[in-house]
Order: sequence, then structure tokens, then C-alpha cells
Amino acid sequence: MPFSAIHLENMLKLARIGVRIAPPVPAFYHQPKDLDGVIDFIAGKILDSLGIEHELFKSGRTKCNHWPAFCRKARVVRCGALSNVN
Repeated sequence: MPFSAIHLENMLKLARIGVRIAPPVPAFYHQPKDLDGVIDFIAGKILDSLGIEHELFKSGRTKCNHWPAFCRKARVVRCGALSNVN
């Protein structure tokens, strides 16, 4: 179900006091083959947010542990691999 305005307001209040919010939102860009793939993805994203290494799926994070779209130290090279920029 979509989040209501009340849910969003409460999550915003919690986030402002430092609570880490990680709702189990499935994604399909990694093309899961079955329900286990979706579950592994959600569990892996939660582990990623806590800084816990896992082998549930190949993470798109860079060596500096940021997503490339939000990190000025990372870039996507032609082959699609990630590399750090000093």
C-alpha cells in the first residue's frame, strides 16, 4: 500500500531525530528470477544500509560506500563498472 500523509509525516519526524527508515520496498531492476530473489534484494538493501557485508546480490555501491549518483568521488565508466575518482 502507498504511504499516507500521516505515515510520511511520522517518518520525516523520525528521520529528523536520526532514525534510519528502511521500508521493505521491492525493486525489479536487478531482474529477480523468483520471489526469493525479491526477498534477498530487500534483505540485502537493509544490510547495505547498516553497513553489513553480504552476498545476497551484487551491490552497486562504490568502494567509498556511496551510490554513484550521489557520490562526487565515484563515476560510471563505459563498461558500466564503478571506479573511484580521487
